[in-house]
Amino acid sequence: MRRFWLSAACALAGLATVPATAKSLPPLACEASDGSWMLGLYGPVAQLRSPELTEFVTSQLATGPDGWPAYQALASEAATRVARVDEAACETNGGSFPLRLELFDPTTGTLTTGCCTVAE
Repeated sequence: MRRFWLSAACALAGLATVPATAKSLPPLACEASDGSWMLGLYGPVAQLRSPELTEFVTSQLATGPDGWPAYQALASEAATRVARVDEAACETNGGSFPLRLELFDPTTGTLTTGCCTVAE
């Protein structure tokens, strides 16, 4: 697991490309398992509220053969993150969701978990 996140951090440096078979994620609304942040993934942009708002440009790194898990790099002038979204039932204080999220901060080495649903 640690090796994946190290690879993902390298990908943020521009070493990864999107495979031709990678599928784009739909717009997603996500929240931390403990409610400490909210993340909106909207195609080429993302917004993280934790509690301040950070806007990111996204790039898709890879997807599994059936589209899951999906990995995305999130980059802004001040921060970077790597998101791993997988199709798995997920619970937070806010309810039940169909997608599980792992959000990695390569600067601090912090991995937090959350849940997502397709945004309307």
